[in-house]
Amino acid sequence: ENNATTNATSNTNETKPSTSVTADATASANPFDKTSRKVIVYNVLKYIKNVELQSLVQTWIADHPNLEIEKQKKPPQSNWVQVTLAKDEMVTPFLELMNSGSLSNKRGQVYYAKKCDNENKQRGDDRDNSKSRKRKPNPGSTTEPETEYDPLKVLSDAEVLNSLVPYWDKTYEHQLIMKNRQVIQKCTKKIINSLKQVFLKRTKESKRNPEYVKPLPIYDWIEQKVKPINVHRILP
Repeated sequence: ENNATTNATSNTNETKPSTSVTADATASANPFDKTSRKVIVYNVLKYIKNVELQSLVQTWIADHPNLEIEKQKKPPQSNWVQVTLAKDEMVTPFLELMNSGSLSNKRGQVYYAKKCDNENKQRGDDRDNSKSRKRKPNPGSTTEPETEYDPLKVLSDAEVLNSLVPYWDKTYEHQLIMKNRQVIQKCTKKIINSLKQVFLKRTKESKRNPEYVKPLPIYDWIEQKVKPINVHRILP
């Protein structure tokens, strides 16, 4: 009986895995995994160059020699950046630093940080793309509204001619009159207005920089209220 008890005890001890061995095996399973050292910092300006981003990240830890950032990565047009710290024990001090409320961007928005995981990263991506994403229709849903199409409209002969041959129902003399009006409305008036803008801009610049820019007197013919530009009749 004593021998049986001893064998059972030894078998039990042999089947128990070592906690330290299991932890070491898990840690050595993927030595290149740096997820535990990654932190996401929010309220970063969307449009920032890589050189400016690198210097910005270093200013965060300038007064903290115990912190070191190996890498930073920011998606374009996003308000967050993912930083990778050199050691795991630096994550908690870095989170406390970024969540202290003492650091802010140029617009006065306070930085805040969260430990990186799949949920936070996906949430950050969704926050950036929420405005551009559209809700996809569910084809299996019974409550989905059906698309309504306008009934086909048959155009008359007059409507077809109005689209293909303008002024088809007018006399030739009346067509010339309408063309003349179009030249005045679309050409001469635009020329006069654009010239007035040039003189107006020059006057404003002279008020801002009187030493370098002098105002120019506006042309007399531009100030005329009746036909500053004479338009001849269109030749038939």
